[in-house]
Amino acid sequence: VLANTIKGGAGSFFKGLKDTSSKVVQSVQQSMARSEVDMSYITSRLAVMPFPAEGLEVTTRSNYAEDVKVYLETRHPGAHYCVYNVSGRAYPAGRLGKGRVVDCGWGGVLRRAPPLHSLYTLCQDMYEFLTLDPRNVCVVHCVDGKASSAMLVSAFLLFVGFVRNPEDAAQLFAVRRTPPGLQPSEMRYLHYLADVLRSPPYCPHFKPMKLVSITLQPVPLFNKVRDGCRPYVEVYQGEERVMSTQQEYERMTLFNITHGKRALLQITLPLNVTVVGDVTLVVYHARHVLGRPTGIKILQLQLHTGFIAGNTLNFTKNELDDLSEGEHYQGDKFSVVLYIELLKATETCVTPWLDHYSHNYNSDVLFSSTIEAEETRENFVPKTAPPPRPGPPPSRPGPPPRPAPPPPSRPPNEYRDGPDTPPMRRSEERESLLNDEDEDADFLNLSSSQPQRPPLSQPPRPPAPTPHADLLNIGDSGGGGGSDSNVDLLGFGQFVSADP
Repeated sequence: VLANTIKGGAGSFFKGLKDTSSKVVQSVQQSMARSEVDMSYITSRLAVMPFPAEGLEVTTRSNYAEDVKVYLETRHPGAHYCVYNVSGRAYPAGRLGKGRVVDCGWGGVLRRAPPLHSLYTLCQDMYEFLTLDPRNVCVVHCVDGKASSAMLVSAFLLFVGFVRNPEDAAQLFAVRRTPPGLQPSEMRYLHYLADVLRSPPYCPHFKPMKLVSITLQPVPLFNKVRDGCRPYVEVYQGEERVMSTQQEYERMTLFNITHGKRALLQITLPLNVTVVGDVTLVVYHARHVLGRPTGIKILQLQLHTGFIAGNTLNFTKNELDDLSEGEHYQGDKFSVVLYIELLKATETCVTPWLDHYSHNYNSDVLFSSTIEAEETRENFVPKTAPPPRPGPPPSRPGPPPRPAPPPPSRPPNEYRDGPDTPPMRRSEERESLLNDEDEDADFLNLSSSQPQRPPLSQPPRPPAPTPHADLLNIGDSGGGGGSDSNVDLLGFGQFVSADP
């Protein structure tokens, strides 16, 4: 009887505990459910929200799924909305009502940028949905409505040509939603997308790339005494891990900054693996936990081999992902060097962006009105001067160039005598100078070859008598002036010989 009593009491206790737990869960859900759904409209036809959760999935960073469903069906009735899930967590399509739900397949153990072709095809799908009906709206969500959502939204702004630079797209997201917190590799992939969308587009090659080795400098400090690390590397091609240098703990080398009598400045790890396309490298520090090595991430980087040229890739500290505190890297000058070899392409691949410009994608699908489009461009698109339009080609050859103008003439009162002045010019300048000064005589008798000037209005002065001879032999022009007493030194004989 006692046992039955205890058994019945225990059953009642657990039943009461279950009821209490259900009430607590319901209370938490009701308290977490917001009166307003956390949703930000980047434009009137492009929105972002956090994860639509149910039950115990609800957190301070997520929306309550039922609230999201009511909100979307009320604001966009008739299933005129499509939800793009980039969180990596799947849920039933009917959770958010009758609207369309696209599971983008992002996510995984590592946080990284999506494959480039996947990013482009998602943008294509979003564009096609918006063009089906002017009432359609795209809603993007990840776990917290930040980085992964910002990745897809920024890519779509580039895809439709609303902006040309990834930084401008991220700025629009930051103002309308929140600072995106994109990692360097995610920004690198947005620049890849901008390169294949530009005109003329950049066409990534499909040459296999051999990763020869990786160098870390200076030595990362990740062991307990902060004087070195025990590193190993994992290489991913797409989602597949193709290589790892992890071994048994004792077989992995400990690199110490006080290696022997010489300071260790860098670490070089051989890789010798061939990859192509989307590649991710992760460097870990091996720590011995419970008898086996456990990886502590030192760094991560991601790249696409189709955009690589040369044999060396250098990454500064601000170009690496998932870094720890700064003290582990001995300052801001930490860097990674990849030594690679590009091999000959063995196969070709059809990429979805080759005929991008033949589709005439238009950024007007982002907006519900012309006024909204103009205001958004005014506030977020950098103003650049349009390139000058080339003029039409001439129908006939142009006229010959105009002759050079003559050299400026000298003022009347300026005289310059030099070796480059022609004799005739000198004579003309002297005559002009004498005429301007109203002189009475030609002292050098240079005007004899010129026409006779008219007599002056005032009578000439008679020459003063002198007993000397006619030194210039011009006295004969006076007509009877041959006497030695009539000396004409200045050539005035022609005036005194005339009858009164």
